[in-house]
Amino acid sequence: MAQRFGKEFKLKSKKKIEALFKKGKRFHSPIITLVYLRVRAHDKELAYPQILVSVPKRNFKKAVDRNLLRRRIKEAFRLYLKEDHKLDITSYHWNFALVYKENRIRDFNEIQSALALLLRKLEEKNS
Repeated sequence: MAQRFGKEFKLKSKKKIEALFKKGKRFHSPIITLVYLRVRAHDKELAYPQILVSVPKRNFKKAVDRNLLRRRIKEAFRLYLKEDHKLDITSYHWNFALVYKENRIRDFNEIQSALALLLRKLEEKNS
């Protein structure tokens, strides 16, 4: 995996986003809510997990703060996939929405540990 968060990891399709929030299941932590949907892959190629990161404007008025949190969440997700890749990406497409719930800016280590906890719960449930 490259040292960047490529466009193959970004969830942009309006249909996929609507389906994710309509049919998806949720895990909660005090910092982040993880909404996920697993869809059977049609082809035998490697299916990248796609994510959508949301930081509410109501909690952070400045775009600088929202962008900082988005970058931290994406980097924590990228590092998790690089280290502990236990999600089945050969036969399933994974769509994730990561919604930041806090009212203050948390440092990277707190975000990384909260996200790792949620993704480990997901792996335990689906293994």
